[in-house]
Amino acid sequence: MPRKHHVYTCEGDRYEPVAHRSGDWIVVGHYEPDSKPSVYVEIHWPEDLEMSSQPDHNIREITTNNLPNHPTGEFPISRQDDGVRYQRNGNPVRLQDFSMTLPQTP
Repeated sequence: MPRKHHVYTCEGDRYEPVAHRSGDWIVVGHYEPDSKPSVYVEIHWPEDLEMSSQPDHNIREITTNNLPNHPTGEFPISRQDDGVRYQRNGNPVRLQDFSMTLPQTP
């Protein structure tokens, strides 16, 4: 059953907490993004995306390190960071080698 401050995942009937509490940036009727605390650190990740095509085998190969192609904060969020009062995500952003093979013309 959906609950306040939870997000439905695509993995069945599992609900995960989004934030541990609301903040001053959530005002009745609207959202104040400039009032929301953000993490102090901005990390730029080494994007590594390669695509190759083999027309004679009718396939397209894609490989990546699966890192974001945009800056992120530090995860897990540091205990010294203001954002940890609201979001305690303990999952790190980390390299994950990923590859897939697709038909050249789906």
